Amino acid sequence: MRKGLQEVRRILVLCVLALLALGGILFARPPQETFASRFARQRQVRPVREVTVVDSRGKVVGATLGGLGLNLADEGGISDIGTPENKVNPIILLHVEGQLLAVNVARDRFYAANFLYFDSEDCTGSPWVHFDAGSRLPLLPRIAIALPGQTVYVEVDGAGPQPIPIQSRMRDGRDCENVTFPIQNQYVRMQPLVDLSTVFPPPFSLRAVP
Repeated sequence: MRKGLQEVRRILVLCVLALLALGGILFARPPQETFASRFARQRQVRPVREVTVVDSRGKVVGATLGGLGLNLADEGGISDIGTPENKVNPIILLHVEGQLLAVNVARDRFYAANFLYFDSEDCTGSPWVHFDAGSRLPLLPRIAIALPGQTVYVEVDGAGPQPIPIQSRMRDGRDCENVTFPIQNQYVRMQPLVDLSTVFPPPFSLRAVP
């Protein structure tokens, strides 16, 4: 009888120990994940070797040459790609009618630094750009972008600078305003090539090439 009770007690003790061990396994807290181990698992950060501009259809317009981070928003109120704290105005190269042209791109359009000038009061007639006799000759052609649409204008072949009585200019590529300048100012005649918005419709965005 006594031997049987001892055996029962021994079995009960073993059962209790087994339950305690099982509870420890079930309710034990996993080790806390450190910031270093969590950061090591993240693989979303990758280097970017090239950034391209794409149009509204996802068609590649060109690779950016520079201009990232440059704030050019005061150039006629041009809308930038990016946030107010991180404005982006990329520069791309386009091969247009056999000519290599450097063009700026904003979210809603193409643009260039040059104004188009006219000897009329309503921005009609022959377009011109200002010629600075003291500046170095540019490696690429001077361009302007203005109406109709986003037409790119380039210098007329062989056209030298000449004094023109300017009366108006196309500001921001789409707003005509009346102006007067000294008659001694020199201008170079321009000619339209193509409306870029018919080839690459906006809005534009950036795409990273890893």
